[in-house]
Amino acid sequence: MIERLISKYNSLSPKLVATFWFVVCAFLQKGISVIFTPVFTRIMSTSEYGQFNVYSSWNDILSIIFSLKLAQGVYAQGIVKYDKEKDEFSSAIQGLTFVLIILWFLIYISFSDYWNSLINLTTAQMIALFIKIWADEIFQIWAKRERTEYRYKLLVAIILLDAIIRPILGVILVINSEDKVTVRVWEMALVDFTLYIGLFIYQIVKGKTMFSKKIWKYALVFNIPLIPHFLSQVVLNCSDRIMIDNLIDSTSAGIYGLAYSISLLLNLFINSFSHAMTPWTFTQIKKKQSHRISKIGELALIFLGIANIVFIGLVPEIVWLFAPPQYYEAIWIIPPISISLLYQFSYYLFADIELYSENTKVTSVATMIGALLNLLLNYICIKQFGYFAAAYTTLFCYFFISILHYFAMRKISNSILHEKPVYDWKRIFGIDFIFTVGAFGLMSIYNYTIIRIVVIFALLVLIFIKRNTLKTILKEIGVYKQTT
Repeated sequence: MIERLISKYNSLSPKLVATFWFVVCAFLQKGISVIFTPVFTRIMSTSEYGQFNVYSSWNDILSIIFSLKLAQGVYAQGIVKYDKEKDEFSSAIQGLTFVLIILWFLIYISFSDYWNSLINLTTAQMIALFIKIWADEIFQIWAKRERTEYRYKLLVAIILLDAIIRPILGVILVINSEDKVTVRVWEMALVDFTLYIGLFIYQIVKGKTMFSKKIWKYALVFNIPLIPHFLSQVVLNCSDRIMIDNLIDSTSAGIYGLAYSISLLLNLFINSFSHAMTPWTFTQIKKKQSHRISKIGELALIFLGIANIVFIGLVPEIVWLFAPPQYYEAIWIIPPISISLLYQFSYYLFADIELYSENTKVTSVATMIGALLNLLLNYICIKQFGYFAAAYTTLFCYFFISILHYFAMRKISNSILHEKPVYDWKRIFGIDFIFTVGAFGLMSIYNYTIIRIVVIFALLVLIFIKRNTLKTILKEIGVYKQTT
């Protein structure tokens, strides 16, 4: 068995090997932190865990403003544009990121009391946040270069080291500290800084171009218009925890934060599928074979829907494993969040068609509308119905965004690809609807363990029976390669 797996691995092309390890990296980065969630939920109170989740949400939001997320936007485009000057471009982007962080830190420190009261963090926590944002951006810029050139060994080593050191050191320090939240955020910031600062120095020394007027201007002009899009994505993912903390209390934010963290397990799986589907979709359109896209997209959606249902069926046991009894209410929050990820995958399918046409404005507008709607519904529904409502507003907003992206995809299919819509809305939304009903059906029998286990077992048997269909999908999109 082991020899057979090794043989399959050795038969993969260098690009597929690198892709495999990049997927492993994604699971290491998020998966290990989720695995340690049961530990932190037991050594921190629900209030402290809620405060930490709020800090994490602010980190996601402020990182966009402080660093402009250059690694996610202009950098990937720039190393193609500046193909013969990659080292200079990389060091200049690192230099620009450093200057942006320093400028924002000076602005913060000049009005620290105001900013602290506005976002409900202490000065110590804010300083740690600045360090972590800079360290994260250092790593992302370097890692993007490694991925584009299919170098994975050092990347895997650093991610594995970070994934192991950070939670273990965090547990030790949190147990022995009174201010558990501040110690936790400083531990994360310093571990990342220690591991990544060498990458910053390496790229600066190699590129010898910390400042370049041409590159800095290009980067700013390219990335500043993307800020609303980046912020909209974060608002959809994080605003609910911040609003729960402000409108109700940090304990409720902690319970909701746990539910969201557990849902990330499924999100890693869905994102891996999505990242593999995108280049395959572009290739099929370029080959004038877009008729193949809908079949594979629908099959992928069905299998992800089954995985979602299995996951939702096991939620009571997962929450029991991850947290003490005071978090048990999270079982009623996870299903709507999890099923919203299925609608998210649906809109990824539609958005790929938009991205192929380079019509990014449509993509940004759809995401922004969804984010604004999410803020409005959260404000109204959390106050009116409690923090459970945030999970349902998330589900509704992803459903709404998927509809917007469908109409954008249909228009692009007609006007640019000159053919009927790549995806049939009845089939895509029909699949989504069936699994939505199934998810809430399972949630309604959470107290009937035997019935749930029978349903889950039946779904697993179905996956086993249809495993060849799953292999077909994976081979099509390049995730799986049959050995000869």
